[in-house]
Amino acid sequence: MRLAALLFLAVFAVNLRRACPTAFADDSPETVAAAATLGVTHPPGDPVVTLGGALALCVPAGAPAFRLNACSAALGGAAAVALWRLSALAPGGVPSPWALPAAAALVLGHPLLAQQAAVAKGASYLVNLLLLAAIAAGLLARRTTGACGLAGLLLAHHWMTLAALLPALAPAVLRGLPARGKRARPAALAGCAFTLGASLWLALPVRASARPFINSGGAFTAPRLAAHLARRAFARTEMTLRTAAWPGQAAAALGALHEGLGWPGWLLAAA
Repeated sequence: MRLAALLFLAVFAVNLRRACPTAFADDSPETVAAAATLGVTHPPGDPVVTLGGALALCVPAGAPAFRLNACSAALGGAAAVALWRLSALAPGGVPSPWALPAAAALVLGHPLLAQQAAVAKGASYLVNLLLLAAIAAGLLARRTTGACGLAGLLLAHHWMTLAALLPALAPAVLRGLPARGKRARPAALAGCAFTLGASLWLALPVRASARPFINSGGAFTAPRLAAHLARRAFARTEMTLRTAAWPGQAAAALGALHEGLGWPGWLLAAA
């Protein structure tokens, strides 16, 4: 526990030192305004960051934009701890001595993560990382109900991430359930936990109906909510996969993965 606290404080302190003092020129102004007015951001809506950001704005420390930037810095520290704790779930339950510095190096040394931990919009991506690490930890520890609850929260937060990883998560959930004759109650609990986490989606139509200052898509009716969650506003600008181009696209994706992870990411995976 002490090492986890020290890791969090160290990463948070560095991230806070790097934090942007005002709203960065990306989607951060929208993130700050939505948190301040409990609004609805661009698809898919991101109610987790909006509600969490509203709580962060209650902390009396600087301008609203800086408070959200500091929230991202704290999420970076929490992500480092979550990644480090995952290593304790390896065979034997003893984390590698290199896992802690590797987790810190990944969050602090990776250009993408370091940049996202300095701006308000980065909270969305860091919440993604936190939820994924927590879901993986829950599945490895066979705490299926908690993992399903977090998966529901990830669905409400950024359903595309959950959809992309569903083929890997579904078998792990089934393995975490008891034998077939005893699955009914644990499966029901897992389903209820998933539904409870996903119910945060209800914040979108509730807040949209109040006509806040930030109200992307006006998702206060079922068709508008469906269109907002389906990201139809971006449909004309997104790329589509072509079967003939799959080999080249797969190679490009692997290259992007390598570029995204960097050496700190490979070091953490090896640790």
